[in-house]
Amino acid sequence: MASTCFSAPKYTPAAFLGGGQNLYEGEIERVQGGILLLDEFLEFEPEIIESLRGPMTGDKLRLSRGSLHREIQSNFQVVATTNLCPCGKWTPKNNNINCRFSRVKCTRYLEKFSGPILDRFGILLFSHYKQERLFSGNNILERVQRNFELQKKTDVFKVPKLLETYYSYLSTRRKNYLNQVANIYALDRFAQGTSGELVPTASIEDYNKAELWVIRPFEQLEKGMG
Repeated sequence: MASTCFSAPKYTPAAFLGGGQNLYEGEIERVQGGILLLDEFLEFEPEIIESLRGPMTGDKLRLSRGSLHREIQSNFQVVATTNLCPCGKWTPKNNNINCRFSRVKCTRYLEKFSGPILDRFGILLFSHYKQERLFSGNNILERVQRNFELQKKTDVFKVPKLLETYYSYLSTRRKNYLNQVANIYALDRFAQGTSGELVPTASIEDYNKAELWVIRPFEQLEKGMG
């Protein structure tokens, strides 16, 4: 699996997406089958950010110039990091900040996150400078590989009725993300032998845990600095 990190100041839309006179290859094509890591996400040109809306849901990216057309497959996962205001201090969990920028400027910076592009991210995490690291990289990799192998041997998880009743207010995309993360928690319990189940089944507790990644942070971000 390829993993490529891009930093905003280095890339124009043409260099990132591709194009030009002969529709040359852009940087985005080099990460097919891997992870596209975008550092300083909100510093990227709006054209680049919005162009990812289709590829993040599996659609092809189409480039055109005159009579020339080119389609790019969207076979990669997007991971983005960013500050939420120019000062780099504000998060929904850290409202008491001293910032040399005006609140209006900070709010406008946050508004670079359009609703459609934000909805295409499955999970969201607010980090802090002194946040304690609880797991090593090797520990995370071992758990991912173990659950991945277990998932290949497991039937597709059924979508519970509570997803259509209790979470009826969510978009279809957000429900799918919630179900996926809850299933990961179920697989993790099953792999550790703590569930007592013959097959992994997502419980209400798994969905409650998944909310902390898939729903609550997005709701906090939507409230902004108000």
